[in-house]
Amino acid sequence: MMDLGNLDGMTEIDKLMAIIDFYFPGKADAVRVLLGAVASLAVIGSRKTIPLWICGEPGASKSTVLNIVGGGLNLLDFANIDTEFALFIEQFSAKSFRSVHNRDDSIDLLDRLREGGPRVLITSELNILWTKPQQQLDELLGQVCKVCDDDPSISYASAGRISGSHSTTANNFVWLAATISLPDKVSKRFSNSLGPRLYFFNMKEPTQTAAEISSSLSNMESNQIDYADAVSVCQHAIAAFLRVVNITPNSIVWNKSEDEGTSILSDVATILRVLRAGLEERKKKNQIRFRKATLEAPARSRKIITQLARGDAVLRQSNSIDMTDIPLVCKTMFDTAEVSYPERTQIFYILLENNGTIALEQLAHRLKSTVEFILETVNQLEFLGLVQLMGNTVTFTAEYAEMAMGFQSYVFPETIQRNEVN
Repeated sequence: MMDLGNLDGMTEIDKLMAIIDFYFPGKADAVRVLLGAVASLAVIGSRKTIPLWICGEPGASKSTVLNIVGGGLNLLDFANIDTEFALFIEQFSAKSFRSVHNRDDSIDLLDRLREGGPRVLITSELNILWTKPQQQLDELLGQVCKVCDDDPSISYASAGRISGSHSTTANNFVWLAATISLPDKVSKRFSNSLGPRLYFFNMKEPTQTAAEISSSLSNMESNQIDYADAVSVCQHAIAAFLRVVNITPNSIVWNKSEDEGTSILSDVATILRVLRAGLEERKKKNQIRFRKATLEAPARSRKIITQLARGDAVLRQSNSIDMTDIPLVCKTMFDTAEVSYPERTQIFYILLENNGTIALEQLAHRLKSTVEFILETVNQLEFLGLVQLMGNTVTFTAEYAEMAMGFQSYVFPETIQRNEVN
């Protein structure tokens, strides 16, 4: 069996990530971003409820990551609430937050997720929801929107009485969930309806050659660790981490004057609103014409981005953001855009990797598509003002070029290193 090695001299968060990566290679970032979202509740004044969903193909270990995080949070009563901090709910539906038939002795889910009770909601499989009729999906969207907006009207009349409302002033929570890649009709509707309220972290399996796959399978067989034992070790590692690192809700005074990278966080929100923008299209004589863009208000997503960055800082035992907190937040935001508009985000990535310019034919080759197919997405981004098509070359526009290229070192650090060598 492989050896974890010596963890002496490492920070508490680095120790935890080393343990996660040892037992579940490649999953440490997912655990960290989810745990960081939970840790953001520790900052006094963090009021927003954050739905942060893991997205990935079947077998990407999404449920495992949720089990590690939720199970670890529940092993230790670090918040002194005398109950589990993470609430696992299966069979989730639009009516889960508020029950239509509310008995006198029952407590609605939304009333449980509050100060002094669980502050993390975990729903391991949302896939079944995407097969529901459009009316039920729209109802779910409405409920998620109200929960995130602290709307007191999220109630149902029942037996002559009205269920109570929920105020997130001190009762905001983090909603962690897992889903396979969303169907196109669902992802577009979510993006257009929920805008800056819903966020995703994409768990992608690494691209491997046939030889690499065979070698990893052989190593897995020879170094096999029982799955349940591995999950338990990681959960206890999180509990041990929480004994040292404070993430108790509303317990940390933030030092905004020492925050670093705030301009990058603003840039992320600005680019995200373009990548996720809805477009009204009209077909005329076999040509698509864009009539109107629906751009989300960036102020809200900027608050969530800041909250997530602060959560990562809390994991480092800091009360201010530094530049090491930025990369995972950037990934989360661009993953969020990619769930709704994968082609737009992929073009954005490719332009970053190629220093902001690429030939149309080369872009089609990189996307394993045809020029005719990708031209529609390029035209969308051109209408939105992010790129321009000059002859046969796609580039960032002057308005966005400097801002967009500022993300290169966070998304493709190897590109910077390669350019410096050349």
